[in-house]
Amino acid sequence: MTTTLPPINPIKRVFNITPSPPDSRDYKVEFPVELKTVLHPYTKEITRTTKVAPIIYSLSSYFKYVFDQGTLGSCTANAACQYYGFLLQKTSTPFSRLMQYWNERKVENNIHQDSGATVRTTVSVLCKNGICEEINWPYIIKNFTIQPPATVCSKIIPPPQSLRYLSLRIIPSQWESALLAGQPIIFGMYVFSNFSTLQTTKTGIVSYPTSSEQLLGGHCMLCTGYNQTSRQFEFLNSWGSKWGKNGYGYFPYSYLTSPYIINRTKVVLIFDAWTIVMG
Repeated sequence: MTTTLPPINPIKRVFNITPSPPDSRDYKVEFPVELKTVLHPYTKEITRTTKVAPIIYSLSSYFKYVFDQGTLGSCTANAACQYYGFLLQKTSTPFSRLMQYWNERKVENNIHQDSGATVRTTVSVLCKNGICEEINWPYIIKNFTIQPPATVCSKIIPPPQSLRYLSLRIIPSQWESALLAGQPIIFGMYVFSNFSTLQTTKTGIVSYPTSSEQLLGGHCMLCTGYNQTSRQFEFLNSWGSKWGKNGYGYFPYSYLTSPYIINRTKVVLIFDAWTIVMG
């Protein structure tokens, strides 16, 4: 059963993340696409090997919570805490989004502002610092500028030493292969006014934006599955379980493949994609 964590709608959403700047030090990962090896997300044991990928695949059953970030621009922290719980196979209690968001903004020198963070900063901070459970540092939005005290930091669950974050190519075949390897994808994307329509709120289905759509900004979420028939990727949002299909949504493969004109410049609508691995 999926649990929704506060706050509750209706609220004004914030889209404040921007693309991570290029960095030659980033580790890049390339998943094999010729032979489709399906791995169990936790044990990494092979559950299936085929020459053709499964038509539909999803890791959603491994996520027990649907967060609601509320009016705070903490989408990166919400996605990171989902990923950390997944990696540590910890589903009894969620991790502290407010601590993660503080750590992200500390690195980017914006602790007093609801500035958001890049996805690279997010995964880097997560792999370096770890997080405490949310019961120890609750998600109370008015406290987002308060530094977690030492008594709280002493309860941080440290990351495994082998934890690494890897840059993933923004092409459908690589995303499919990553998911089959048991790896969710934390990603950043440009969001338009069609993302906030009543129809999208009900169904979670996000269409490719038309030229008349208004750009709202950048948003970070977690990709958890794909459907080759509908040519859509499944994602876990952080707007509560009343949004979309129990908190999940779907966007077309064209978000990865078809450039869009923003400020007279062609851009791919997905601007960041990362996986986090052990070993």
